[in-house]
Formats: sequence, C-alpha cells, structure tokens
Amino acid sequence: MLLEKTRSCSNASFHFSSRAACEQAITSCSTSDYQLILRWLNCVDGVAACSPGGESIFYGTLGLCSTLLEGVSGPCRNAGFTGISR
Repeated sequence: MLLEKTRSCSNASFHFSSRAACEQAITSCSTSDYQLILRWLNCVDGVAACSPGGESIFYGTLGLCSTLLEGVSGPCRNAGFTGISR
C-alpha cells in the first residue's frame, strides 16, 4: 500500500524492523497500541499517491499521519514500520 503510493517520489527509503524483532515486539502491544496503529494505517490509506513535484505535500501528509503513533508504547514501536527517510 505505502510502497505503491511512493513510486513517483524520488529518494524514498522505508525502514522496517526485522521479522524477528516485529514478532517479539508485537507481544508488548496493548489494545490502545493496536487502536493507534489501526488509526495510523487508515490515515496512510487515505493519503493520495505521490506525484512528481508533489513530494512535499505527500511527505507532509504522511508526517501528520505519523503523529498518531506518538502514543504507541515504546516496545510496541519496534513492531513493523519504523520510518521514512529521503
């Protein structure tokens, strides 16, 4: 989903935890963590695909979505997606 939306953006690098780290960290997630992650996923799903020249808007919108993850507990943050760099 997210990778497809960035195809037209240049220099996007996505960071994911390893499968082992994810499987271990996911056991630390609370119901509240799961709700925040689901809200983040729904937000990202609603972001329009990046288009040439629209990178700033795209990354800015993703940044707004990422604020939803601020309440996720520390250990749970290591379960999966850990960030984007460009």
